[in-house]
Amino acid sequence: MMQLTLDQATGLCRMAALGAGANEEAAQSLTASIIAAEAEGLSTVGLSHFIDYLE
Repeated sequence: MMQLTLDQATGLCRMAALGAGANEEAAQSLTASIIAAEAEGLSTVGLSHFIDYLE
């Protein structure tokens, strides 16, 4: 299993959101909510569903 620090995950999520066409504000907002959920142990709305939010 791959493990990332919160800073690494934040950077990857932001870059993925920008790559999917989000503007900077939307990318930062999505990233913040995903990382906060993951940090709180709410994996059902965290990184495991990140791709769903990019569609």
